[in-house]
Amino acid sequence: INTACYQERDKLIKFEGTPVLTNTGKIPAHRVRFRANAAIIKEPLPQNYVFAPGQNEIGEYVLGMKSPMVMHIVVDDYCDQQDVEDIMSGTNGRALHYWGKVSYDDAFGESHETEFCHRICFYPDPEHVGHYKVSGHYLPGRNQAT
Repeated sequence: INTACYQERDKLIKFEGTPVLTNTGKIPAHRVRFRANAAIIKEPLPQNYVFAPGQNEIGEYVLGMKSPMVMHIVVDDYCDQQDVEDIMSGTNGRALHYWGKVSYDDAFGESHETEFCHRICFYPDPEHVGHYKVSGHYLPGRNQAT
């Protein structure tokens, strides 16, 4: 899940998730690419909620053994500034979600896919007033790999 950014419109920053993809295999991954999306979504999500796929496939990377790759997944638009705190806390019926699909070929030419979906919230950092820490979790039933 890594980290995320919350909206600061005066600094032109939108809500964004930055998950890290790590090749945990014993061989390099070839043609690594992903299609992802992010949105502020009302909760609770219905069990049959359909997440819109990302519009563009990004990448064609080679990812070596134990190598990480950071993905940047930004919401399409700004939300109302008055809603930012509630979205950050994830406690008033809306939260930042990001999701996607990573595709790659192994060294033997076989294709694989990994789907992910994370829900993110921010909480005040007690050691640094005015700063926030990021917390998140995987949405049940929305993460799988082949």
